Amino acid sequence: MAVVVHYFDSWGRAERIRWLLMTYNIDYTDKFYEWEEWLAARSKLEFGQLPAVEIDGHQMIQSLAIERYIARKINIIPADPYQEYQVESILGYFDDLFRHFANFLIYTSDLQGYIAYYNEELKDGLKCVENRIEANGNNGFVVGNSRTLADFAVAEFVIDVFLSGPRKGTLTPLIEAGNPKIVEFARNFLSNNSKIATRVQTRGDRDF
Repeated sequence: MAVVVHYFDSWGRAERIRWLLMTYNIDYTDKFYEWEEWLAARSKLEFGQLPAVEIDGHQMIQSLAIERYIARKINIIPADPYQEYQVESILGYFDDLFRHFANFLIYTSDLQGYIAYYNEELKDGLKCVENRIEANGNNGFVVGNSRTLADFAVAEFVIDVFLSGPRKGTLTPLIEAGNPKIVEFARNFLSNNSKIATRVQTRGDRDF
């Protein structure tokens, strides 16, 4: 199937979609938009939103909905209702975290404000995620005994916000000191996913 990912030349809300596609050998191409081009194209996209993905003859919007669609196609949604809840709660939490990240570091450039937010709130929230990983047996997965969207959500956030990009010199030591277990999880995720690791190493830095 011909898959096209429409987004800006950045990571943002499209990166997890890319990681899912490449991990499960679904070929895709990126359609990157400059800002003026995006403004001209908005009327052609449902709700005028990016990311948008062309897949299976459909044009889809809303990143979480797209991820769930792909996850169902590749059969990584848990059959057990409680495990599905665990995945969904992680997705919801990290969606909240992306909004905070955007408010501090995309819509403004308040790195010191983000550091304060990490120390006052985010560090403790990520410790809750570390507790879930530990309760799951430290088996390399956030939920259950196989890969789910929760693994992608945790690893992509940690890697793209803290371990990559132009702010990594400041943010990597911060999270290594405050949440070493989640850093270990993210790095192990990369080491077990060679295609994603190659992308992370070769894609170049982006602000988001």
